[in-house]
Amino acid sequence: MAQQPTKQRHYYWLQLASAHVRKRANRELEPLGLTITQLGALFVIATRHECRLKDLAADLHINASAVTTLATRLERAGLVATERSQTDRRALCLRLTQTGREALDQTRPLVSMMNDELERDFTEAELATVHRFLRRCVSLSGAESNV
Repeated sequence: MAQQPTKQRHYYWLQLASAHVRKRANRELEPLGLTITQLGALFVIATRHECRLKDLAADLHINASAVTTLATRLERAGLVATERSQTDRRALCLRLTQTGREALDQTRPLVSMMNDELERDFTEAELATVHRFLRRCVSLSGAESNV
């Protein structure tokens, strides 16, 4: 009788991989005084002309209270400043300070190195399959991604 293939535990492995990648990234970013969540926020803020808190929350897939805490920590660290939106004076927007831009620039080699490590030993075709699988995971959640 032919042996049944082992059922893959994709959700388990995704959760485990996410936890370990985040832990590693946080360890690497610690000397710079950043966390992976803060770095993600800096990247989002850097790419937007005006970054309202609700936009940041949507892009990072976090709730309003978490994004408020995150923004407060970034502002206290001098990485971002808040200002009124030029298109909606009621809204507050975040912008990178010079210190925030410098911190972001300091992380680029580290981010590149970590991505290179993840991609090592995979062919372009294999990486395309991994990306397709990860995009499917995002789409199945009902969430939209701007990536």
